[in-house]
Amino acid sequence: MPRPALKPGEWGNLHFTQLDDGRTRVHARCRGLDGRLRRLRVVARHERECIARLEEESGLRIPKPPLIPSDRPDLLTRASTLHEMVACWLESECHSGSIESASAASMAGHIRNHIAETIGVRRLDELNAYLLDRHLLLARRRFNPSVVRRTRSILIRALRLATVYGLITENFAELTRPVRLPSNAPIALSLDDIALVRARLRTWVTAGPNTSTVNPRQLRAIVEVALGTGLRLGELLALKVSAIDFESAQLCVEATVAWSPERGVRVEERLKRARQRRVLPLPPFALAAIHDAITSRSVDSELVFADSRGRVITSNAARQSLGRFMRETDLVDDFESIEAEDFKFKTLRSTVATHLARQLSLEDVRDQLGHASVATTARSYVAPLPMVNPGNGPVLQELFGPAGTHVRPHEAAGMRRET
Repeated sequence: MPRPALKPGEWGNLHFTQLDDGRTRVHARCRGLDGRLRRLRVVARHERECIARLEEESGLRIPKPPLIPSDRPDLLTRASTLHEMVACWLESECHSGSIESASAASMAGHIRNHIAETIGVRRLDELNAYLLDRHLLLARRRFNPSVVRRTRSILIRALRLATVYGLITENFAELTRPVRLPSNAPIALSLDDIALVRARLRTWVTAGPNTSTVNPRQLRAIVEVALGTGLRLGELLALKVSAIDFESAQLCVEATVAWSPERGVRVEERLKRARQRRVLPLPPFALAAIHDAITSRSVDSELVFADSRGRVITSNAARQSLGRFMRETDLVDDFESIEAEDFKFKTLRSTVATHLARQLSLEDVRDQLGHASVATTARSYVAPLPMVNPGNGPVLQELFGPAGTHVRPHEAAGMRRET
């Protein structure tokens, strides 16, 4: 039976050959839009470059083969690509409910940008620890360590499923070197800098009209509630009026702001972790800020903080408004405790954690912030004290000073406790 004729703009099969020098050669046929049949041969470093040169020479786009149907890893073979494996794993996780829709959308974008067109073109039977580790090593030179670390995490989880179905002999991604993130110490505003921010906000609110998405009174209220609760920015922007108990001065954290390509920005009622749902006390200044935010709106909304149309404020809009406030009030040069570029909404959360930890226990701070462990709170949110207990000095003098009466170690310990 003769081979069916190609239609204008259509490609025939691509025949790849691995040459002795490591390069790849491809033979292909295509019919141009003018109806003319062309035979092409290209030699390049790898298959992806061959395809790019074919498209450049012909002026025609080569359609990508469809991926394996979602949630069907049993349809994969050893000849399937790593991208197909990762995409299938992500669909499986979504269908099982292991990954929320917002996280899945973010992960799909990461796969598309950092895996699909690079290491993702490799077949499963070609994979080994060297290829994956070399890919991560090259990625470290181009991207932030957190991006590379996320890539490695996705590969480990996807190839774990590949080992279950016998598509690879072992999880090669687990054999690659871990990606260490730089250990940046938490930063926090001093009490004087907090007073400075509040004074500048009061001036900015009364300065005049504002055309930004987040008006000055809304931003001021967001900052005050952040200082009064330590909430994440997404939790602040998703705060509903129904979640506030004005009589008992409490709020219930039960939602966050999420984004997905299909649904856009929205309030996600389901938090990632059950521990993140918590009831927090509201100090009087935070409760007053909530009242001001509700009364300053021009339209009704179920949200405490809303834009001019009563819709949810995006995280980017809130960050842009904070940056605009800093520029217009010359706040960038007046901080004493931190650098200007470090003043973000997360800094307010760290400020709450740091000052609470100096008055209460780390367990109390952990519960306030909704963390899983005290270690996370101490490592990422509590800034270290610049000075230790002043009572250590007299004890050291008594122990090791050249003059005076020396005391026994257990007496020195008693002095420390009394101090």
